[in-house]
Amino acid sequence: MKFVWFIGIDVSKATLDAAFCHQDSPNQFAHQQFTNTTAGFRQLLKWLKKQKVDETQSFFCMEHTGSYALALCCFLQVQERPYTLVSPLHLKRSLGITRGKNDQVDAQRIAEFACLHQRKLQPMQLPSACLLKLKNLMAFRERLTKTKVSLKQTIADLKDTEKLVDNSFIIKQSEKQLKLVEQQITHTDKQMETVLQEDEQVGFPHFSRRLIKQL
Repeated sequence: MKFVWFIGIDVSKATLDAAFCHQDSPNQFAHQQFTNTTAGFRQLLKWLKKQKVDETQSFFCMEHTGSYALALCCFLQVQERPYTLVSPLHLKRSLGITRGKNDQVDAQRIAEFACLHQRKLQPMQLPSACLLKLKNLMAFRERLTKTKVSLKQTIADLKDTEKLVDNSFIIKQSEKQLKLVEQQITHTDKQMETVLQEDEQVGFPHFSRRLIKQL
């Protein structure tokens, strides 16, 4: 498959900075930021469509940052959008990317990297069993995150009215629930990492060896 559109995505825990370029204009970019959530992923695709990016000729490229990019990888695979993960070391050597300086610029450079190295980069695939397990874990994590946000808001609201009514018992129990939910989120993240490590096709060492051979 020949790709002419290249979408570079700088992934962080909360956000995605996306930039794309066309192979005929590798130094001209459009940029937009999205939340690192399923809703944000859908908005990303809608934005690309609005920008007239041909989905049948587009290729997504992300830096391999671990679990932060995992949800997006699963989403893109379900949507049948070709994507790859690139070693941070190769990005730095090729384009001098230093994380944490400017997410928009990093996204542009990742898109440029994909365009320049398109012949060496291969679309990646999560095995079906691994994909299903990760999807279930991420859905569970999303529910936990919503519960966490709700509990935080509840605690804040109760504290605001403490002078009017004694909410100490409810606050204490809610804080216990919040702590438990935060622990569950941490355990879920570790479980997702374990799934990746156990599967040879998507484990971090495997990615590193493969990328070294490619570039």
